[in-house]
Amino acid sequence: MFLLNRKLAEEFMKENEGLSVHVEAGGTETGIKEVINNSADICGASRPLQPEEIQKFGQQFSTVGMSFLVARDALSIYVNINNPIKDFTIEQIADIFQCRIRNWSEFGGTNTPIQARSRTEASGTYLYFTKHVLKGEPICESIPMMINTKEIIAFVKNNKSSIGYGGVGFADSSIQCSVNGIKPTRENVLNNKYPISRYLRYYTSRKPRGSVKLFIDWVTSKKGQQIVESMGYVPLWK
Repeated sequence: MFLLNRKLAEEFMKENEGLSVHVEAGGTETGIKEVINNSADICGASRPLQPEEIQKFGQQFSTVGMSFLVARDALSIYVNINNPIKDFTIEQIADIFQCRIRNWSEFGGTNTPIQARSRTEASGTYLYFTKHVLKGEPICESIPMMINTKEIIAFVKNNKSSIGYGGVGFADSSIQCSVNGIKPTRENVLNNKYPISRYLRYYTSRKPRGSVKLFIDWVTSKKGQQIVESMGYVPLWK
């Protein structure tokens, strides 16, 4: 298995002695490639398959792959805890990440350049962000990219003038902002009020069997969903 959350894997192995789950990171694109190449049984993804990926599944397996919803996630906007600006519109976020707004003074803050950070293009989070926030446009080339969300959070926590984005489960509420006046809470995600939320899912090449099926069934069970919620994500049901 490949690209599964480590905590879920550890809890699953505790309850299923004799079964081993190997976990690696690298982003949605990497995980899907590993499944297509038969290097992994299953991968985690924060976006649907792209048309070219569906085509590769068809060429390799004569299927379009199997998708399993496992959680819901809010795409959070992160700013430093000492930044007084904690609410943005979708349009303002787009202006920042397309370098049309470059200084916090344009939001009524101090005369300080905005230090934005993005995920890499291989990330499902990056693709979701560009599609749903930037309306399909790329992120400004001058904005540095980071390999994972933990790097973005560390940067935001250490730099007062910074801003970044990532899943709601990765950071505590102290650095997460409202979008269009709505906070990325569990209730707002479940009620579809928070404007940038998504499903998290697993992909397999074929109908899962054996230990892969057992794992997916466990993650979507009551126990698995409780762990999903404890990690800061939103379970599939109330």
